[in-house]
This record gives sequence, C-alpha cells and structure tokens, in this order.
Amino acid sequence: MPGSLFAVVLTEGQEAGAQRLREAYSSAQVYELEDNVFIIAGDSLSGAVAKAAALTKEQAEEGIRGVVFKLNGSYTGYTRQSLWEWLENAEGDA
Repeated sequence: MPGSLFAVVLTEGQEAGAQRLREAYSSAQVYELEDNVFIIAGDSLSGAVAKAAALTKEQAEEGIRGVVFKLNGSYTGYTRQSLWEWLENAEGDA
C-alpha cells in the first residue's frame, strides 16, 4: 500500500460510491470506517480517488456526491483500535 492516504466521505449515492471504491482498490487499500466513510491507501492523487468514487464533475450523472481529503500523516482522536493499526500498517508500507 505505498503512497498517500485519503479520507472519502460519501453524502449521496453511498452504496454506489462504496462499490466503486471497492472495485478500484484492493481490500488492503480500503478501510471502511462507516457505510459512507472510507480511508484509502494508494499511490495516486486525490483526483484519481475522486474519479474512482465517481465524484468528479464529469461523473455527476451517476448521482454520487461527497468529498475526498488527502490525509497529511498526523492523526489524533478516539476511534476503534483497528483504524489506528490499519493507518500504522499503511504508513509503514509507504
């Protein structure tokens, strides 16, 4: 899982957007935090992640809406332990 980490938040068309992400990335590259929130590890740019989830202007007719955030490697907060472990592994492979 080399490269960057991205957070994808789907606000409309979550099921279709989630399926697009699962098809574009291996299971090792996708951490599903919630039904509409995903962490993606990949060797790409945020635009490529947005395109994979059908979030670009050119893909608007697919009805999937949301946002892609590039994560900067600094994390804090409280959540399930498995996310912190996944992030650690993803960064270690970068």
